[in-house]
Amino acid sequence: MQQPQPRVAVTARGFRSTPSAVILLERAGLRIEPWLLADDQSDAVVTEAELIEALRDCQGVVLGAAPMTARVINALPNLQVIARRGVGVDNVDLAAARAAGVQVTTTAGAVEAAVAEYVLAVILAFYRRIVEGDAAVRAGRWPALVGESMEGSTLGIVGYGGIGRRVAQLARGFGMSVLVHDARPGIVEAPDVQTDLSAVLRAADVLTVHVPLRPETRGLIGEAELRQLRPSAVLINTARGGVVDETALTKALRGGKLRGAGLDVFESEPPAGSPLLELPNVILSPHVAGTTGRSKRLANESAARSVVAALSGGSNDQKGKA
Repeated sequence: MQQPQPRVAVTARGFRSTPSAVILLERAGLRIEPWLLADDQSDAVVTEAELIEALRDCQGVVLGAAPMTARVINALPNLQVIARRGVGVDNVDLAAARAAGVQVTTTAGAVEAAVAEYVLAVILAFYRRIVEGDAAVRAGRWPALVGESMEGSTLGIVGYGGIGRRVAQLARGFGMSVLVHDARPGIVEAPDVQTDLSAVLRAADVLTVHVPLRPETRGLIGEAELRQLRPSAVLINTARGGVVDETALTKALRGGKLRGAGLDVFESEPPAGSPLLELPNVILSPHVAGTTGRSKRLANESAARSVVAALSGGSNDQKGKA
């Protein structure tokens, strides 16, 4: 008797724009289920009930930002693999997945370069006053703007995983000194790594955050931490919105306690009604730091390979870790 064709749902936005990723699934004999949203829509808006209904008969899912909660996972007895398109798994209940025997993978290695380049772009935008200069010329003004050099300034990096290390590499290429804080045991990269976050905060001209959102990192950069930064410092967050206390950040920016901020992520996305939208010393983007044509292709292909490996009885070394 012929076995039924394994089914895979794809919720990650833009996956079908990478034909090679689609072909990887199809050549493995996997059936791609129709999805309830258009390919250019974010699955972050999908409810638990909608996700359960859409994935009910699926063995695998290529996931974007949709909520794979314990309720969803426990309602899907056929599910074998969640291939998270990205490196963050804060929208996946890893404990529930482990208990249900569901493999969780990420696309580590696909987005590090893109995020690092974004961080350097934001630093350059602030240091060379690019946004300010653009606005001035458009308004008919021709001010003698004096920028700053990245060379000789200090970059503080909170979180020294793949992205943090790539940021450090690029920053050193611009002549910046690099100081790193990472609380994980076993992270040894002397003389850069500091166990004392305060030491990094006090020394940083720019602070960039690259930690996953977990209970212990929620609000990691709060009012007390922001007070330790220099008033001339810039904060960049491309990790998750919840890692930085947005209320405290708004207060610091409004009060002149911080020069500026570059934010690609927010506590609520999109950040409708956020007071951060009103501040002129903030550069904002819609959670796209890791998105380039190349990184998207690499991530989509990586997610597809993870699904194929899991459903063909193989394993994958990119499992999400609790």
